[in-house]
Amino acid sequence: MRSGSADPAKCLLLAMFAGALACGRGPLPDLGFGSADASGETAGTSPATSVGDDVDADADADAGPSTTSSSSGESTSTDAGDGDGDGDPGEGSSSEGPSTTSNPDTGPDTGPDTGPDGDGDSEDWGDDTWGIPPDVTNEPCDPLAQACFPTHKCVPYATQPNGSFWDANKCMPILGDKVWGEACTLDSPQNAQDDCNGDGFCWKLQWFEGEWHGTCVPFCVGPPQNLMCPVGWGCLFSGAIALCSKQCDPLIQDCPLDYGCYWSGNGFDCALTASPAGQGQACDDYTDCQPGLACVAKDLVPGCQGNDPNCCTQWCDLNEPDPCMAPLSCVAFFAPDEAPPMLADVGICIVP
Repeated sequence: MRSGSADPAKCLLLAMFAGALACGRGPLPDLGFGSADASGETAGTSPATSVGDDVDADADADAGPSTTSSSSGESTSTDAGDGDGDGDPGEGSSSEGPSTTSNPDTGPDTGPDTGPDGDGDSEDWGDDTWGIPPDVTNEPCDPLAQACFPTHKCVPYATQPNGSFWDANKCMPILGDKVWGEACTLDSPQNAQDDCNGDGFCWKLQWFEGEWHGTCVPFCVGPPQNLMCPVGWGCLFSGAIALCSKQCDPLIQDCPLDYGCYWSGNGFDCALTASPAGQGQACDDYTDCQPGLACVAKDLVPGCQGNDPNCCTQWCDLNEPDPCMAPLSCVAFFAPDEAPPMLADVGICIVP
């Protein structure tokens, strides 16, 4: 009967499948899946490229030397090829891991080191990496900030030709090494180049012997409401001027040689003596008098000699016997309750 007979085609397929199961290698190769064992190799795989228990030596020889390495569960194998040196495709390739082939375009740079590598070698940057420091000479600046480039300092200067009114500030190079209190020179109020170091400026200027002479004084820095000077110095802040003046005692005259302790308008400062005049002689500026003398209005010292509008007269101690020559008398220099600390005993020889 037709319905009970087997389909010849189906019988043939079943016979072929049964034959394949009965002999030869397994129909499906081991694809190498599994977990890594303690040795780092993947369980269920062998270093060879074929699987099975009956791999013969000829197959190993045909495959050539093979190396397998594993790191962090990744397997990298390199096929040495067939040994004929013909560069067969696929020889020397790697799979299942990062490539170890060096690409000249993206690999390590073996040329000169042109950047910093942190080892401190001078050749990292070359000789001219930093270049020449920026020239900020004559650039405007803030005297209270002192924020010029480190090779410069912010100084006052006079903008008007041949003028001596210090009305602006600019950055100027640091060319000298004079420290606070040392004698210094300035080329002109307009250019304002001195020979003090970067911590001060040449001030208390007097013109003699063809140039400006003065004293190096510190810069006064900080916010206007809290100006700061070194101990023993007082801040003179007026417009473009933000400088410190050495505080001194006119009764003791505790300034260096060739300097006098003078009243400068807002404090007693050490200043270089210019053309010293004696007691009862005319003066124009406070440094025109000898150390120990003050330059006051001429009508306060009767009989003053000279044509200048003011006159030199001596300081005196209110707590000591009156040293003044009549008709002069030792009179308090400061108004009541206005004397600075430690200077309440300062007096001056004038007509009462």
